[in-house]
Amino acid sequence: MDNRQRSNSITSYYKRKPLDTSLEENSPFAKSKKVSRSPDKTSTTSAGSMEKIEKMLDSVVSELKLIRAENAQWKEDISKMQEEMKKNEQKWQLTVNSLEEKIESLERKLQWREKLDKKNNIVIKGLSACPGNEERIVEELLQGKLKVSVKPKEVLVLGKDKRVMLVKFDSWKDKQEVMCCKQKLKENLDTKKVYINNDMTTEELKTQAKIKEVAESLQADGKRTKIGYRKLFVDGKLWYWDNKADKLLESKN
Repeated sequence: MDNRQRSNSITSYYKRKPLDTSLEENSPFAKSKKVSRSPDKTSTTSAGSMEKIEKMLDSVVSELKLIRAENAQWKEDISKMQEEMKKNEQKWQLTVNSLEEKIESLERKLQWREKLDKKNNIVIKGLSACPGNEERIVEELLQGKLKVSVKPKEVLVLGKDKRVMLVKFDSWKDKQEVMCCKQKLKENLDTKKVYINNDMTTEELKTQAKIKEVAESLQADGKRTKIGYRKLFVDGKLWYWDNKADKLLESKN
């Protein structure tokens, strides 16, 4: 085989079989195809930002915990203050109630004492008296007009017009004898406008004033009325004064 034929054979061989490059790759003198990379700047920046955010979140969480703790303490303090105020209010109310009871008790005692002091007294209205002759005028009225033998213990002239007299007796019995005969005043023309009543306490006077107001209103409506002590007769029916109701109630009897 000549040189030209050999050359063609070798050429054909290499055309059919790829060139083996493994030796070149394994050669210590071969250049590496790998490219070295520097650290990613974006990744470094992101890591730093996340760290800052985490620190901020930790700070916010700590502040929230502190605020919650303070709020809890405030609520506890407010609750204690409210409880203390409630206790003080209850104590104050008990004190007020106690004082009110004492005042009411004292008022009842004073009223009772006033009533005892006035128990044997009467008030005469419509008699004219001059200073110094009031006892004589009262005795003439009692013995001459009412036909009673009792004598007054003391006579006091009241009011500016000298037409009201307070008459005191030694006993309740003497007073009642006069009260039972006072209707005789209406039988005489000169004593028709003379009135004899019990010497009443301030509260009793207020009650009688209310009864009188009711009587006048009923009279305006054509009713027949007659005022008594703590009572009122309306067309023959009895109405009595009730302290609790603070008004007249019809008698069931």
